[in-house]
Amino acid sequence: MDCEGAICDITARSHGMSAKFSVKVANIDQGKSIDLDLTGELIGTERWTFEPMEGKTKVQIRWNGATNRLLFSILSPFASAGKVHSESLQKGLKVLNNSLAKK
Repeated sequence: MDCEGAICDITARSHGMSAKFSVKVANIDQGKSIDLDLTGELIGTERWTFEPMEGKTKVQIRWNGATNRLLFSILSPFASAGKVHSESLQKGLKVLNNSLAKK
């Protein structure tokens, strides 16, 4: 299935705040990586890489971006957007993994 060019609107919630942004699938290297472009309150690029490891898949996400919202910019010296992004995705991927393991 070719999903390059697909766009998804997202509302991410974490730490009592939310961010609205759009994600466009820029490139897919089947089974290896997905490149995304982010616009909205979060801007930049994101690359997901997938590596088989001991019967599982190691997922790495590299986000190169910034916030595009005044409140986030004011809070940025006190809270790392990258760290919040990492924590949120780790929680979400664990929930997804547990859900898939039950099927």
